[in-house]
Amino acid sequence: NLAPFVDVNNNGIYDPLIGGDYPQIKGDQTLYYIFNDNFLPHQESKGLPLGIEVHAMAYAYGCPNFINGKNELAYTTFYNYKIFNRSNNNYTKMQAGIHNDSDLGNYLDDNIACRVQDNLGFSYNADGYDENVTAVPGYQNYPAAQGTTILKGPIASPNDGIDNNNDGIMDEPNEECLMTKFLYNKVTFSGPIALATGPPATPHQFYNYLNSRWRDSTDFTCGGNAYGGTIKTDFVYPWSFYPGMPCTLWADNTNPPGDRRHIISMGPYDLNAKQSTELEFAYVWAVDSGVVNGNIASATKLISENQKVINFYYSKTPTTCLPILTVPGVQENTLLNSFLVYPNPANSILNIRLEMLNDKRADITIKNPLGQTLLTKSTNNQNSTLNIQHLSSGVYFVTIEVNGQTAVKKFVKD
Repeated sequence: NLAPFVDVNNNGIYDPLIGGDYPQIKGDQTLYYIFNDNFLPHQESKGLPLGIEVHAMAYAYGCPNFINGKNELAYTTFYNYKIFNRSNNNYTKMQAGIHNDSDLGNYLDDNIACRVQDNLGFSYNADGYDENVTAVPGYQNYPAAQGTTILKGPIASPNDGIDNNNDGIMDEPNEECLMTKFLYNKVTFSGPIALATGPPATPHQFYNYLNSRWRDSTDFTCGGNAYGGTIKTDFVYPWSFYPGMPCTLWADNTNPPGDRRHIISMGPYDLNAKQSTELEFAYVWAVDSGVVNGNIASATKLISENQKVINFYYSKTPTTCLPILTVPGVQENTLLNSFLVYPNPANSILNIRLEMLNDKRADITIKNPLGQTLLTKSTNNQNSTLNIQHLSSGVYFVTIEVNGQTAVKKFVKD
């Protein structure tokens, strides 16, 4: 039981051929993968394994009926991480971090910023024209912006005195750690400061960055390049004011543009042995095609589009790509239970068995997820065979109508 699935026959086993089970996905299309930190040496951080395993689901929405009027979803991808502590150790003051090297077209002229109240960190072009660089095409007159918004996070340690979800309230029940820090590591400084502020290279330095500290263990500070100041901050280059803000507003555009690599941190939280936690985030992209040389306009549009994505996520709106079947009574449940589709997945032949048909006529329809009818057949036989060899690989729906009663089942074409 690694990947989630719909257990149609409620036997606790994934048996699509017999029981009709199918993967339980988010969105209209999903990639599912598992990784852990306990197999090979940690050549990046040089740290010891923690015994962490991550079940990741990357998903997106693409059904035309669904994203019509929600164009922001066409430029957004979502990621759900379930994080398991497979070790026998209890961990405290854990931090989860997302490192982004956005490289928006010309990667040498980017800036970064954050909008704390939206749990959003983002990159945008430093000027109004995005040039080509080293054979990489830039966006030219219409520079884009790209951000990461944290939608769900680990449960914060209780009574930690931190507004972990940036809603202006501290220590509410089951408070989630969303974007608790927004930082960056600098790759273009020169001289002694470069050693203090460059990419992390040891376990201690990695943990420093996740806790608002530079490589040399000094705090990120307000103003300038966020190094060497006097006022500690967890959020660099805030786009607007937020509750508890220690700094005045200051922007990355006071620094020379360059290759920006920012970090969003979530924590602290505890993760005991054999327990798990969950986080979810989205990558949102936007460009204001109505404004020539509008790097700031695209950043402003990104903030607006991101707020729409947040509202959509928390509304838990179901996708309209899948047929919605209302089952008003026992009669339709009886039809559904007497209607068998096999094998599932199928390759060239799909068998339909209609128990209790009693010589009544059954109308069979196969549709794709967009609702388009691809095959129809009428029969009064209990057993029918459909040739599906011409169908492309993917998910389809079989609808049966008998005496005004309807039942729908899903199958996969290999």
